[in-house]
Amino acid sequence: MPSQQWSVRACVVASFTALALIAACTTEPYDPIATTEALTTGVEEPGTSSTGSPGGATTIDPASSTSSETSATTTTNTNPTTSTTGIETSSATTQTEPETGCGNGIVEDDEECDEGDDNDEHSTCIPEVCTLAFCGDGHVLMDIEDPANSEECDLGDDNGPDSTCDDECHLQALAVFVTSIAVTGDLKDHDPLKQSGVAGADHICQALAEAAKIPRHNMFLAWISHDGDHPAARFTQPTEPRAYALLNGDEIAADWTDLLDGSLVQPINLTDLYYKSLSEELTDDEADNVVLANKLVWTNTQPNGSGNGDSQSCDGWTSASDEELGRLGSTSKSDAAWTQNNIDYCGLKSRLYCFEQPVLVDDG
Repeated sequence: MPSQQWSVRACVVASFTALALIAACTTEPYDPIATTEALTTGVEEPGTSSTGSPGGATTIDPASSTSSETSATTTTNTNPTTSTTGIETSSATTQTEPETGCGNGIVEDDEECDEGDDNDEHSTCIPEVCTLAFCGDGHVLMDIEDPANSEECDLGDDNGPDSTCDDECHLQALAVFVTSIAVTGDLKDHDPLKQSGVAGADHICQALAEAAKIPRHNMFLAWISHDGDHPAARFTQPTEPRAYALLNGDEIAADWTDLLDGSLVQPINLTDLYYKSLSEELTDDEADNVVLANKLVWTNTQPNGSGNGDSQSCDGWTSASDEELGRLGSTSKSDAAWTQNNIDYCGLKSRLYCFEQPVLVDDG
């Protein structure tokens, strides 16, 4: 029987463990051996090499294959798309659910408020719990938009007539401390914000108060003078008589007038570390700096709160040079020498006095 040529389009589908689908189509004479080899080795049949070499065999690279089967992709388009081979690919839309809970800016469930990123321990909305601030919650409310609504203090359950903070969150005494660290006359070397001058001194006071967890840490200003910046001009005088007291509650002056009369009830010798010791154990070095006897303090300030002139301010508190001079007070004195004791070179390391103010101080 004469041999018979088969000229058909043959489509052979073979599957090994359901991992691959290969369609082999040809108009060449059907060769069962060659077809089987193509399926088992993953190469094209002779005569159909993509390299153009007659009878060549090319291995299929899944990463660069241009076969008509494409991978499913996820898109943000809800309409189905058509591949370059004419086969539609599946698509899916991913939607992000809005966050829930306190801090998302949406008042929900049992929340009384939610100002989102504006929730703050000093805002009208207490973070983490989203409840409205009130006197006695332990958070000092600082209402910038309505300062009259602000609290001067809030010690929570410790508010009361025998406390520095009364039941209406009004300060009964303004806190005063001397810094636990000593600084040269160039204050920018010690200021966290790297500012010199009077502003640098203020930042040092505020940073130490914050580190010691003293309430209202950004309410402190340094008792220091340069040019027209001096305590008598830049400190906020209480609208009601308020005492000035050390961090342990011991009074140094009955009120603003008493503070400026030339003498104190007792020296300012207790540092910020005293307050830190109330909540955590101090290191040996810290413990040695809680009470400071006979330490010098940069002031350039007279007992009445005015400045002494620029010649005694270490060049505006920008110099640590031994060619510049600064006026100092003493932590062992309660007479006028508490603020005006002696003059020394600006390379000397000395302390700062820090006084709490009755109203909000911008800590920027």
